[in-house]
Amino acid sequence: MEQKDTIRKIVVIEIIVFLLIIVFIWAEEIFDLPHMLLNAEPTPVNYEESFMETFIFTVIFGFLIYHTIKILMKIRNLESFVRICSGCHKVYVNGRWVLLEEYFNSYANKKTSHGLCDDCKNYYKKSN
Repeated sequence: MEQKDTIRKIVVIEIIVFLLIIVFIWAEEIFDLPHMLLNAEPTPVNYEESFMETFIFTVIFGFLIYHTIKILMKIRNLESFVRICSGCHKVYVNGRWVLLEEYFNSYANKKTSHGLCDDCKNYYKKSN
């Protein structure tokens, strides 16, 4: 659940920034901010230019959101891997190596039990 919240927060921040850019584009055009703030030559309102800039930023924003979500989904997939020692089968969790049973009991909320798989049963039957 926490990972979905992180993705949602990042997308919301990007949407807010996008909307602020659009508001700035229109405010600059309607209020002639360079004239008001910098004493530049006054310019007439150009709605076509503002619509074009809004369209261009919307296309860029769509591209940005699509790739942001795609990258975050890949990161979430990579974070779902469990690192297991190939020698002793301990699991790496929160900066330390723990026994597989401890991992299942404490971190994965699964109870463990021991048994033998079919291959091991056959191996032990043959060796006795």
